[in-house]
Amino acid sequence: MAMLAARPTRDLVIVPFCGSMLALACDSAGGVGDQPADAVAAPGEVVGRFTARVALAEILSVGATPLLASASCCVDPRCAASLLAGVRAELTEAGCPELPIAISTEKNLPTVQTGIGVTIVGAMACPWARARAGDALFVLGVPKVGRAVRLGDPEIADLPLLRRVLPQVRAIVPAGSRGVWHEALVLAAEAGLEAVAGEAVPAGSAGPATALVAAAPSAPTGTLALRQIGWLR
Repeated sequence: MAMLAARPTRDLVIVPFCGSMLALACDSAGGVGDQPADAVAAPGEVVGRFTARVALAEILSVGATPLLASASCCVDPRCAASLLAGVRAELTEAGCPELPIAISTEKNLPTVQTGIGVTIVGAMACPWARARAGDALFVLGVPKVGRAVRLGDPEIADLPLLRRVLPQVRAIVPAGSRGVWHEALVLAAEAGLEAVAGEAVPAGSAGPATALVAAAPSAPTGTLALRQIGWLR
């Protein structure tokens, strides 16, 4: 059972494996939660949801089907319960409520600050679609970070939005802490193209995948916050 070397791309790794492809994505959050030393106060379930959302968005954006998940909670089991509830809620939102999850919590020492890491492994039949020269670059959702991020905000991207627009675009990538234009450059590089910026490209972090960057010949429908930020050549 031979396995070829992993090839990193974006915030995930694609691994050719036994005639198919495995995709692995992960995300972490620290200092955000309901512990006394957290820099940003937020319910544990919200933290769990957004951390899982980032990893799931990476997997779904390349057309992979989630197979396995892991949740590493750097807090005691009592505090971890709300984080894990959020992870499970986001798996349900992604259409895979029964996905197996490997779970670890801190059982030896007291903790005063929240930390969590979520990993998703998915299966792909073939490499994902690439953008083409002449495609427009769109940002879907309003980039937000920190205290501005909240569940139910209609301005930010979520998994139902990603699944809705995926058939309408040639390529799509979640935008996170490195910002919208960084992801546009990555999307272009994957296709061997150059990204040309238009006007008013959003600056700063997009937090936990609060926006999506897509390449398409025309604007996708079914999204409220949509802006063209450039094109590919």
